[in-house]
Amino acid sequence: MANELYEYEQWRDNQHEPACFHAQNNSFIPHFHSSIELMMVRQGEMQAMIDGKPVCAGENQMICVPCFAIHTFATPVSSSSTAMIIPLSYLGIYEKLFQNHTFGEYLLRDPGRAARIQDNLNRIADGGQALNPVLKRGLVYEILGLIMEELPMREMPKGDARGRLQLILQYLQEHFAKPLTLDMVASRFGYSKSRFSHLFNETVGCSLPHYLNMLRVKHAVHLVQEEQCSMLDAAVASGYESMRSFYRAFRQIYGCTPSEYLTGSWSR
Repeated sequence: MANELYEYEQWRDNQHEPACFHAQNNSFIPHFHSSIELMMVRQGEMQAMIDGKPVCAGENQMICVPCFAIHTFATPVSSSSTAMIIPLSYLGIYEKLFQNHTFGEYLLRDPGRAARIQDNLNRIADGGQALNPVLKRGLVYEILGLIMEELPMREMPKGDARGRLQLILQYLQEHFAKPLTLDMVASRFGYSKSRFSHLFNETVGCSLPHYLNMLRVKHAVHLVQEEQCSMLDAAVASGYESMRSFYRAFRQIYGCTPSEYLTGSWSR
C-alpha cells in the first residue's frame, strides 16, 4: 500500500461540464475527486476497488463511484467501456444531495436500465460539443435517476471525514511546496495530531508525508518534462531542501531514480 499513489485529481474539480468517452482495456491507479464517476462495461470484464470494497462488472453492468470515494479500475483480460465523469457543480439543485449522500451499492446490474443508460452515454459521447446543452443535461439527469431507482442513496455518516476532505486536499494542492508538517495541517483544520493522522490515513489510504511527497515529485516531473527545468531547480521548486531528500522521496513513490523514470529505463 505504501507505494501506491492515491491521487487527488484536482483538475477534474475545476471542470464544469461532464466528460464522456469510450475506452478499451481501461485501468487506473487509485484516485479520487469530487465528481461522480460512472463506468459502463460494454464488453469483457472490469474490476474496481471503491473505498476498500471490491466490485466486478461484466457486460452491460455499470460501476458507480460516488464523490470523493477512493477508487481504482482494472481490466483482467480485455474490456470495452464507456466512462462518464459528472462534476457536482453541474447538478444544480441536486449538488448537495450527491455531496452528502453515497450510493447504497456500487454496481448497477439491471439489463433494462443499463441499456437505457448506455444509449444516453452514447449520445453524449458521440455528440461532443455539438450536442444541445439542454438535451445533454436532460440525458445526464435521466442517467442519475435510473441509477437511483436501482441503487438508493444513503446519507453519509455524520462522522464521515469526506465533508472536510475537499478543503484539506485543496489546501495541500496549493501549499505542498511549503514546509508543511502534520502538526501544522492538523491544527489548521481543528484536529489533534493523532486524530488527523488517523482520519487522513483512513480516508486517503496513505500518510500525510507520503501524500505530500507524491504531490511534490509529480510536480517536479512536470517541471522537468514540460517546462525544461533542471532536476535541481525542479526539486527546490517542489519543496525539497536537498537533492538527497528529493531522490529518497522519488524512489519511495515511483520505485526508481528520477533519471530512470524520465528515460523509461526501469521496470516494476
